[in-house]
Amino acid sequence: MLEHVYGFEPAKGNSPYSSFLTEGGGGLPKSYGKTELELDLPKLQADIAAGRLPAVEVLPPGDLRAMIIGEIESTAKAAGVKLDVRVALANGPEGIEAYVSGLQGLSRGNAGRLSRRLLALFNTSRDGEYLVKGVVPPAYLRGPVPKLGGA
Repeated sequence: MLEHVYGFEPAKGNSPYSSFLTEGGGGLPKSYGKTELELDLPKLQADIAAGRLPAVEVLPPGDLRAMIIGEIESTAKAAGVKLDVRVALANGPEGIEAYVSGLQGLSRGNAGRLSRRLLALFNTSRDGEYLVKGVVPPAYLRGPVPKLGGA
């Protein structure tokens, strides 16, 4: 699942998950194209809870962030370094590399893993990202519609 968020191939291309961003997110979510697809999340979650969509699951932003933080902490512990996630993210994506490179005794491989996970945490927090597993029936979707200024 987290391989989807990290963007690792081939896992991302074969992922059973779709990412949805909350409108406004934690600031200005990144634009991922020229069109938008809107998900009726409250209706979807209600129908999942009622058992009408047993093959569909929703992972909310807080749970997703907690999973990524768990991986970051586990990687740091295994590498024998003390890491402060808040400090690592304090200067945005640009500051992550500098923070990680300042950690003493960290191998190049672990530094790369920590940097990628910290960047994923930053992005998913910024975007208010939800992961939805399974096929979402069209009744819960609107669009795709052209997005103004989409790139």
